Amino acid sequence: MARYVAASRVRYHFASRATPLKRGSVSRLQFFRMVDDKLISGYLDHLRFTHVGIPEGVTRSEYETLLKRQHELIEENPFFWAWEDLDDLCVNNPAEALETLTAIINAVPDLGYLGSIGAGPLESLLANSAEAVNQSVLQLLEKNQRFRFAFAHGYYFDVPQPILQSWIELFQRIGISKESIHEEFRRALRTGA
Repeated sequence: MARYVAASRVRYHFASRATPLKRGSVSRLQFFRMVDDKLISGYLDHLRFTHVGIPEGVTRSEYETLLKRQHELIEENPFFWAWEDLDDLCVNNPAEALETLTAIINAVPDLGYLGSIGAGPLESLLANSAEAVNQSVLQLLEKNQRFRFAFAHGYYFDVPQPILQSWIELFQRIGISKESIHEEFRRALRTGA
């Protein structure tokens, strides 16, 4: 299977190593795993660098100030390459993108980041490639609470109706709704769970 790897990811990977890899010192599979791990850690750094928590009950003025600060952080972001690479992966290899997003979702140190992932790359992936990854998405929605938290932040207007229906049927079968996921998410944020 052909695999897409952005050149910037490879350069970053090698530039960040204290000792460069010797030709033939790692297998092709190990090399790609290291590159993917670099994308995961780079995207987590991107989130850490740009995330501005917006507490409930802020005034419009405070909200605008927080959004302005977030915009400034995005412009200064040295980890923007990770956002670009993940976006490329979502377009060019949906299955690998979903696997990478799941790893990022499971690794976030702050649940508040899940909203940015859900309304960002996860929403984009599902809007463009839901049919290609739907079986995996259904499994994740059923079994992975963090994935559900991220998923609940997305808007899926461009997802084909049969895919939306499969998500609704799953939610009905396991007794949850998007609203109940949001409530569970808010509870987890308050308790730090």
